[in-house]
Amino acid sequence: MSPALTILRPPGRGSAMGLGLIALLALFTLGACPRSHGPRGEQPSHKNRIRPGHAPTPFTAEEIRKACPSGHFRRYLVEVPGKPPIFRILTFRDVNKESADFTSAQVDGRGRPFGEQRRLRARWKAFQAHASFPKADTTIRKATVATAGGIFETWLYEVTSRGSGERERYWFAPALPGPPVQYERHEDGSLLFRMTLVQHGQSRPDQEGEPATGPATGSAQGPTPGPAQGPATGSAQGPAPGPAPAEPAPGPAPAGPAPGPAPPAKKNPIPNP
Repeated sequence: MSPALTILRPPGRGSAMGLGLIALLALFTLGACPRSHGPRGEQPSHKNRIRPGHAPTPFTAEEIRKACPSGHFRRYLVEVPGKPPIFRILTFRDVNKESADFTSAQVDGRGRPFGEQRRLRARWKAFQAHASFPKADTTIRKATVATAGGIFETWLYEVTSRGSGERERYWFAPALPGPPVQYERHEDGSLLFRMTLVQHGQSRPDQEGEPATGPATGSAQGPTPGPAQGPATGSAQGPAPGPAPAEPAPGPAPAGPAPGPAPPAKKNPIPNP
């Protein structure tokens, strides 16, 4: 498996998108968030299938490359029940036609960096492969999800593990190719880990190489949401009230391209993507 996959996928399935994030401070107002364009069809194109027996990926390598120029970043709120929320920041750097550097950093609720910032280089095909799952274990449907980064029309991938109670949910937005705008991991019906997009955009040239710090204030897409609790339904609604803490523990890099502490290990709510 390529290093990129271990950075984006959660433990137990390869790797989880490794990223750094900050605690939520503002109330989330749905009306302030623009709605993205919806999926182009009921299912992603069969041409996106890159492995025999696997479901098609939501995006091609080329679509991800075009959506993630050098300096493009995504800030996520990371929540794990019983832990304080943090933020993970994923950034693409030194981009060319074949590959890109992918960095993952994290900050606490006050915007203070902590832990190790990780960086890896991967080919665009490896980023695409992050979302390649066995067809027999995967269901794909349209769903609307509301985040502080916007209200997105998405393809919701639900991936189950045979012989276990583990289930993963990925919300991929056609308007924002690349890492999902929301990710959840459940086991035996309980939510163990959630990552939700709160901001995305382009770093200034003088910020290259340094993750954005300070409390999240929301992006042009809308204000930052408050901590959520309980599983998301995939409908257009803001994060549930109540703090749902998360504190990623160090470990193998996640999947979906990004370095940084990995999400919760199997049957262990202390994470990483």
